[in-house]
Amino acid sequence: MHADLALLIVNRVIIHEVPHRRDNTAPVLSQIQSPMDDAVRQLLKERIIATVGDPTKAFGIEWDPQTTSPVPGLVTTHLSTPAADMLVEYSQAMAQRLFTTQPTTSPGGLLLVIDAAMTAQPALIILKLEKQEGARIVRHPATDGKLTFDIKHYKDLILTPKTKVFKIALFTPLEDDTEAIACDNQRPYAAHKALADYFLHQFLGCRMGVSPNVSTKEFFDRSNDFFQQHYSKDPKRYASVYLQLVSELQSNKTTLSPKRFAMDHLPVKDQKAYLSYLEEHDIKQTSFDKDNEFLDKELTRIMYGFASGTKLILPSEEAEQRVTLTNQTNGEVMVEFTDRLTNIKGR
Repeated sequence: MHADLALLIVNRVIIHEVPHRRDNTAPVLSQIQSPMDDAVRQLLKERIIATVGDPTKAFGIEWDPQTTSPVPGLVTTHLSTPAADMLVEYSQAMAQRLFTTQPTTSPGGLLLVIDAAMTAQPALIILKLEKQEGARIVRHPATDGKLTFDIKHYKDLILTPKTKVFKIALFTPLEDDTEAIACDNQRPYAAHKALADYFLHQFLGCRMGVSPNVSTKEFFDRSNDFFQQHYSKDPKRYASVYLQLVSELQSNKTTLSPKRFAMDHLPVKDQKAYLSYLEEHDIKQTSFDKDNEFLDKELTRIMYGFASGTKLILPSEEAEQRVTLTNQTNGEVMVEFTDRLTNIKGR
């Protein structure tokens, strides 16, 4: 998570009752936000951090472009223009969607839609809590006559560590996308089945995100494929952008942005083709966490391979300093390598 969860501020919460589909009853929808004091805000914050803030429980998710769920549009609209008066309407639509998509084996419970912020950055948290045996859900009229649920009546049900039967997702905007993490306390740790299908796919309209180490390796491999093809007649340019790619991955940056890399290191005329190539190979153009776990060999040494079968291998940090490439008119490249000779061995 790029934003600091420790800085989370809970602004408002709206609660809806989503019954068991076999109960033959419709969702009970709040008309206004629930009343909340500072103690409840703090308990909610602690409960959120304890789940989506735990890397052993939470998983990165992303919007599924094939989804028919209205939730992605509702979330992104709210994050781009947070509006307290519209959030009730958005949350009601979410409750209706949850009711129609959850399986008949899923018990009824509460849907909490929480408007929050982190470092002046908006956030939206969606929490589904299943009603436990014997729990009563009581609704009360607010002072203006509109109906809502008083969250203070559900401290034991919602806000204590003993509560284990719930699902939660947190969304916050990035520069050009939405960052999202989710947790399903009913499921054991298993990346491919970490979240209930109906909650992740049918309701949230999301899919599991790719892990950072895989994303980083794919970005490196596909970028190199493009450079090799696109600059096949310009080996000097190919070597230059490859070294820039290695440098980007070796930098202290904790995230990668293909769009930013293209703008910083590629000629303007090549940027669109490069980004389109990545998109064709399912590499998103938005920022993602960098993890070089699968790239140790590629980042520690550089190998120059030639048509004759000759190979020049050297430490990556030495490549740019010791190798000079000059394109020749016949399509070949002249290589100048400068170093101190220490020995020669025959094979």
